[in-house]
Amino acid sequence: MKKPKTVLQGLGKGGKAIFHGFKQGLTGIFMQPYKSAKKEGALGFFKGVAKGVAGVVISPVTGLIEGVSNAT
Repeated sequence: MKKPKTVLQGLGKGGKAIFHGFKQGLTGIFMQPYKSAKKEGALGFFKGVAKGVAGVVISPVTGLIEGVSNAT
């Protein structure tokens, strides 16, 4: 990963990382149950729901941490 050369580049990369984390968390809550149900049936659906809910919390936090790191 290239280091940002200016503060604006750092803030831009940070904002993108934060946005990506939120986007990934929101899409995961719908896609994980679908993908798991397709692969494992009803039990997979419930596993996917658990993964999706966990992703809603974890993905934005990870994006936020990465974003702050990029911005600094």
